[in-house]
Amino acid sequence: MKVLRPECEEHGTYYAQRKVPERLQKAVARVLNSGRGRQVFLKKSLGTKDLKAANVAATHVLADFDRTIADAEALLKERPVIPSLTDAQIKRMAEAYYAARLANDEEERREGTGSEPLFQSIAKQLSAAGIEYQTSFSVGATPEAGLSDREVLKRVAHSSTSWPSSRPRWLAATSASSEKSWTSC
Repeated sequence: MKVLRPECEEHGTYYAQRKVPERLQKAVARVLNSGRGRQVFLKKSLGTKDLKAANVAATHVLADFDRTIADAEALLKERPVIPSLTDAQIKRMAEAYYAARLANDEEERREGTGSEPLFQSIAKQLSAAGIEYQTSFSVGATPEAGLSDREVLKRVAHSSTSWPSSRPRWLAATSASSEKSWTSC
C-alpha cells in the first residue's frame, strides 16, 4: 500500500490508512477499545512531510494495522463449545485453580503485599512534615521477607469479612473500633 497524500495542505503530514472489512469493523473497535460501535478505517499519521520517510514509516504502521486486523479475526473465530464437563475435567479445573491460589498465597506470604513500603513512605512523609499521627504498627522498619504485622492483620480482617465462619476467636473478641482502625491502614 502506498502512503496517502497529505490530508490537509495546511499541515502537509502524510498518513497511512486502511479500510477495515465490513465483517471485522465491530471486532476491530473492540480490539482498539475505541469506544465506538464500529471502526471503518484504521488511520495513523506518519509524522513526516517527506514522502520517502513516510514510505519507510508506513511499513511499521501497516504491520500494526495487520496485527489489529488479525486480533479482530481471532475474536470472531468460532471456539468449540463443550456442552458438559466430565467429572475428571471438573476435578482438573478445580485442582488447577486451587494450585494457582496456593501459589499466589505463598508468594504473597514470602514477598509481602507490596503495601508496606507505601505505608512506611507515608509515615516518613508525615513525620518529616511534622504532622502527628497514631498507628499501632512499627514505623521505619520493613520486614526482610514476608508480611509485616500490619499486612497480616489486614489479611485476617479481609478474610474474616469474606468468610464470616472463618473469623478467628481472638479477632471476634476485639472491639469494632479497634478492628476499624487497622482495616483502614
